[in-house]
Amino acid sequence: MKNFRKKASLILMLVAVTIFSSCEKEDLTTFEKIEQESQNKSISVETEEACRDFSVPTSKAGCGALTHTACEFTGGCDSVFQRHQLMIDMLDNCKRESLPSNCSWWGNRTITKTFSVDISNCGTPAYALNATVNRWEQLAKDNKPRGYLITKYEKQNGYMVTRYGPYRLTIEVTYRQTLCMVVIDTDPGDLEIGFETMN
Repeated sequence: MKNFRKKASLILMLVAVTIFSSCEKEDLTTFEKIEQESQNKSISVETEEACRDFSVPTSKAGCGALTHTACEFTGGCDSVFQRHQLMIDMLDNCKRESLPSNCSWWGNRTITKTFSVDISNCGTPAYALNATVNRWEQLAKDNKPRGYLITKYEKQNGYMVTRYGPYRLTIEVTYRQTLCMVVIDTDPGDLEIGFETMN
């Protein structure tokens, strides 16, 4: 009888240890899950906070289908990330510079420059997408060499800076050199014609 009690006690202790051990593992797994969810939540909160600068996340109702012409967005919203190629096409179709009537191309002298912009996958209204296209155009103009005009915009490459963004987009801009005829007023009755590269 004593042996039976000892064996029963031993079995009960083993069962209790096993149950306690499995509960501890389960608690640890649950804790790890909660911690992981908490980390994921803080990442998505950071993303949402970044999106607030651009308006509403695309998943929210009321965003509306994005509408556009060849040159500008007219309504609705979408993310710059989803529409960046269309935005570059808009630049290339509508934001190239025209050759003035008193100028001609100076051979086929071209220069290409690149600039990078960070874009997000946040829901952005049409007017803000247009503002972004205008900012990209201004970047191209700010980097324009003297005597050149913008003749082409093209996507060079893009990559995620971190797993959660932003997406870094590189845009290549082609500039072509011009030669312009100018009238130089040297004396009230004496006009001269000269050439110069455009400013």
